[in-house]
Amino acid sequence: MRINEFDNQLTKNDLDSLETFADKVFGKVGIDVNFTRHFLDRVNDERNRKQISMGELTRLFKQEAKRFAKPIAKLGPDAEAVMKDLQTDINMPFVLVWDERNEELDLIAKTVMRKKNFKTSDPEFTIESYDLSAPRDGKQSVSSWILDHFNRNKGMWHDGSNRPSSREEVLNMLVQSYDKNEFMLAKATEFMDTIEAKYGRKDEELEEESTISTMNKEDPNNPEIHIQGYGVVTLSGLEKSIVRMIKELGTMADQGNFDNINTSINKGLLQTKLQAVIDTKADLQAIRKKGGPKSRGIARESLFDTLIGEDSVRNNNDESPFEKLARKYQVTLYKRAYARAAEVLHAMLQRKHKENNGKWRHALGWYVAKIADGFTNVKSSVLMPYYLENYESAFITESGGVGKVVPGVNTTVDVGPDEIKTQAKKFGNDVDKNGIPKNTHRK
Repeated sequence: MRINEFDNQLTKNDLDSLETFADKVFGKVGIDVNFTRHFLDRVNDERNRKQISMGELTRLFKQEAKRFAKPIAKLGPDAEAVMKDLQTDINMPFVLVWDERNEELDLIAKTVMRKKNFKTSDPEFTIESYDLSAPRDGKQSVSSWILDHFNRNKGMWHDGSNRPSSREEVLNMLVQSYDKNEFMLAKATEFMDTIEAKYGRKDEELEEESTISTMNKEDPNNPEIHIQGYGVVTLSGLEKSIVRMIKELGTMADQGNFDNINTSINKGLLQTKLQAVIDTKADLQAIRKKGGPKSRGIARESLFDTLIGEDSVRNNNDESPFEKLARKYQVTLYKRAYARAAEVLHAMLQRKHKENNGKWRHALGWYVAKIADGFTNVKSSVLMPYYLENYESAFITESGGVGKVVPGVNTTVDVGPDEIKTQAKKFGNDVDKNGIPKNTHRK
């Protein structure tokens, strides 16, 4: 330890302040943090080579609580483990003790040390910093490698020789080129999101991600599908693969491995497979509706009639569980697009309502379709129920400035499609089919 670092040694008051901060960040999971007497001696020990600072310990508790608060709490009483920060080489062994008096878990920090490659047989909760722009062991930086595998003109990923690849393939190649570091993968995934947002993915590329390659004459409902960057597989085989992946997610949930669940759902191959199933079923319904020899034997699936925009929006209560799941999946897959589309739709409806003196010139569905057309991957039939679920004031009025009852939108057990006409007759009045009073009733 350098001589001038003696002035920076931590005091009992410093640890009291640190304990207050640690209690705050871990208190969300019912954990109270305490330090042993030995901790104060060891935090200032010359064997650390460099004085451990308050900033470093604050970072340790903040990042540990952010990433591992719940897993640490799940360890339960009498469990021992170690918090590790690979950026600062700080290691903090701790034990969990049940406090009967306060009915809470006490996390007792036994000691602390700055030591590279600290070994322990106890569970480790590791945080680190990963600079994507820094060269790695004589290789180019990870960020540079990722940029080399993205065609910024076509807006698509490739394997290094411009052969189209999926994001999953590129991430797998990244692991093979560097190392399987979960923190690096998380940072790399964020960087890939930034690249896609900056350069954009072309609509034609998105449309080609999964297509029907060969129709099955014996079973028209089970064609072969070509998934870009994945290969060719039958529809039934793809569905079985999805079932297996979902079961694996359940196993991860039982193990408390929620970080990997999040990665699998939002960044992994599961979404690609799910989208391929939905796209294929929608394509089959389009073939069925077109008619002709190719349509023979294709079973009708009302959900995908709706997704390709040929049926009106139905009452959500009439949806089967699978239909609800698939509709919600569309929103989950493109959640930012649907959230933004709904926001734009709501602003436009409010503006049009004001511009037209409390009236809309068109039905709600017309406005929904117009907005959906302006967003890639947003379907009007999915945007409609999404909007109505998230903006309850959406159907305050329709054409003519009069509240209109719309089947499947704002009907209930007590209020049917003809409710306005029924109630108007009770007062000796009459309205047209759109619920608008005749001109003789207007002042």
